[in-house]
Formats: sequence, C-alpha cells, structure tokens
Amino acid sequence: MYDEIFVLVKDYNIDTIIYYEKYLLPKYNKELINIYANYCKNFARMASNKSLYKQLASYLRHIKNMQNSKEQYQKMMVEMREQYKNRPAMQDELIGL
Repeated sequence: MYDEIFVLVKDYNIDTIIYYEKYLLPKYNKELINIYANYCKNFARMASNKSLYKQLASYLRHIKNMQNSKEQYQKMMVEMREQYKNRPAMQDELIGL
C-alpha cells in the first residue's frame, strides 16, 4: 500500500508529501529527500519576498532534520548561498539554518 501512496503523492506539492511522509519515510527516504531538494531549488528560483524566503527556510529545515540527508542538504545550501548571493533577504533566512 505504501507504494501506491508514494506513486499518488510524489507529483503533488511538498506540503501534501510531508503530510504522508510518516508512512513513506521507512521505504522512500532517499526518494523523498530528492523530491524535497528539487522542490526547494525550484521554489528558491521563484521566491521573491521575505515570506517566501521564510517558507523556503522551513522546507530546508525539514530536509536538514531528515535521516540520511546531511550530504545532500549541505551541498544544496552551498549551491543556494552561491547562486542567490545577491538576494540579501534570502541569505538572512539561510543563515539561521
């Protein structure tokens, strides 16, 4: 049944996936980390104000707290800090992570 849930929710937004995460994490930890990372990269590209930067920071914090996500999280943070160095409000939110 977990396979069916994963297939159904993997293409939805991140909030829906997080809702079902407790069922999916044991089997799909790596896949969820990848989905969240891709979502955050796309979200960061579109984010344009302080409230969206705060939302991005909460998603990144969620990834940081996931099991086996340390390497991908650190890589993503380095990329975001470099790529968005001209967005001081975003950098302020990323500093807290």
